[in-house]
Amino acid sequence: NAIPQTNIDLVKALPLSGAGVEVAIIDSGLDQGHPDFANRVASQVCFSSDCSLSIYDQNGHGTNVTGIVAGAGSIAPEGGSPQVTLHILKVLDANNNFDTSSQIVSALDHIITDLPNVTIVNMSLGTDQLFTSACDDYSSWTRSLADAVNQLNDRGVSLFASAGNEGDNTAITAPACLTNVIAVGATWDNRISNYTDLCTELSPVAGEITCFSNSSGNVDIFAPGALITSTGRNHGISNFAGTSMASPLVASCAVLLRQSQPTITPLELR
Repeated sequence: NAIPQTNIDLVKALPLSGAGVEVAIIDSGLDQGHPDFANRVASQVCFSSDCSLSIYDQNGHGTNVTGIVAGAGSIAPEGGSPQVTLHILKVLDANNNFDTSSQIVSALDHIITDLPNVTIVNMSLGTDQLFTSACDDYSSWTRSLADAVNQLNDRGVSLFASAGNEGDNTAITAPACLTNVIAVGATWDNRISNYTDLCTELSPVAGEITCFSNSSGNVDIFAPGALITSTGRNHGISNFAGTSMASPLVASCAVLLRQSQPTITPLELR
């Protein structure tokens, strides 16, 4: 439902599929054997605290997010850019948490040094701390994140991040608050009648901002984020809600723009 709601289906029909574009997904890993990603995962690297246990997606969040961008549609609904090439960078553990921002910086540094062809990065993750303005110079850890993001941006990479699910209309999470990251909030899709998980909203209206989405002026764009059916662990299907689901949908649209205009700059794409 989310893809036609955002008119991505019309862009795909041009036709555009993401072929030739490389995307890095910084998340909880991936169900490596899922048929919807066959022959399109170019690399997988783990920066999470539980790498010794498994590089496999122990939570399911990363597999859902990756399917929104890149699912081929054989098991779950097709993603926004189903022929894109994937690089999976695991920073979230089985509880969908990261320990320190340095894990995200390490993932971004890996893209800088080892993945020269990546042009789109999705980060469906965030801090508990919220920020009311651009957070680049807030502290040493946000400066480290900003330095890595800015290096990638200067190289021509566009980065997307979820704005957070605290329902705050004055602040958003990091890394979405960084100047050169496109912050994505969530709207309702058109198949949900009542919602009582991250917040409570009876009879939500498709296209309106969800009750859980952070929605300050620092949010750059909104997209459907509840309830999103995508790829799941054990080669299956999963349903998730959050700004985490809206961000990869926007990233998939960016992939199609990159395929159509390979020389587009991050500023032009924004």
